Amino acid sequence: MLMEKVFFAMPEDCFPTPAWREKWGKGEFIKFAERNKSLIVHTWLYQTGTLLQQAGVNCEFFAKMPRLPHRGIVVTMSGLLYCYPKKLHFSSSLFVAGIVADAGIPHPAAMIHLIPNKIATKYLPFTEFIPHWPQPFLIPRDATRGERFETVFMGDPQNIAPELCSRAFSKKL
Repeated sequence: MLMEKVFFAMPEDCFPTPAWREKWGKGEFIKFAERNKSLIVHTWLYQTGTLLQQAGVNCEFFAKMPRLPHRGIVVTMSGLLYCYPKKLHFSSSLFVAGIVADAGIPHPAAMIHLIPNKIATKYLPFTEFIPHWPQPFLIPRDATRGERFETVFMGDPQNIAPELCSRAFSKKL
């Protein structure tokens, strides 16, 4: 059984709404049924923290790095570590895991990098492969439709290739 507490860190400006920020500050978890959980940061941190808590692991969320715990495990997006003060000092009893997702950059302060790309683990030191979590709220395709398209979901607006938003592409469909 894991004896150390697991802390999940995310800067306050990464929250999509004030309500999420308030829940995070109180150590409350966002329920999977709530919408707007599509940002990768929330999927990795909230979903992981929620599942660990359900498994009986002692977890806590915090938004300000200066309030670092002295002991335990800190999990955050590696890129978010760049939002904190330039020189992060960690206690020798603290283990920092940085999640390097999508086009993320490993942060040198992380002691291990969790990467959803198996090939990248061969080229980056101190990495472990962690597969992507399933995206929340995806509805499985109805196999009876064969190759026919009825509804197309594009995902988060910031992740859509501009050419897929064009009139030409829309006409072609």
